[in-house]
Amino acid sequence: KCTQGYIQEKDLVNQIKEKLISISLPDKYTDWMLRKVEEWQKDKTRDFNFSLEDVKTKITETQNKIDKLVSAYIDGDIPKESYLIKKEELLKQKLNLNQEKDGSKKNTKNQLEPLKQWILDTKKANFLASSDDYHQIREIVPKIGTNPRLSDKSFSLPLRPPFQFLAVALGARADTIAVPP
Repeated sequence: KCTQGYIQEKDLVNQIKEKLISISLPDKYTDWMLRKVEEWQKDKTRDFNFSLEDVKTKITETQNKIDKLVSAYIDGDIPKESYLIKKEELLKQKLNLNQEKDGSKKNTKNQLEPLKQWILDTKKANFLASSDDYHQIREIVPKIGTNPRLSDKSFSLPLRPPFQFLAVALGARADTIAVPP
């Protein structure tokens, strides 16, 4: 037999909303943070494009060297042993540059996405703290915390680390957080 009493849905939602309030940031903060993330993303994209162009240039230069080497070998200007050694060296260099190009594409994508998603979740928490959309409230609970418990009509939810940090920071002194204009 369960020894726990029933809890009204509205009472449970109110307790969850209290948790949401503890991790919610006002729109002016989240909007400012989203603008900063967007700015960082643009800088990262610009830097990536410069780096990618540099790698592409090096690949083209290496291919030109390979072409010249093959021409010199065909013309009989260099011996076969020297040709094979230099060709192997240039092909390895070209392969490394292609791998660098492919690897840098993978590394730059979505580096700031977790931060952006966290900011959006805090913004959503702020909205849901004053909302009666139970479905969306239910969906955000696993994002902000782990292992929710209900005991003696009391809801507890250990917060995930970024939200836990925010709750502690906001609990310490929420009115001292300053956002540049």
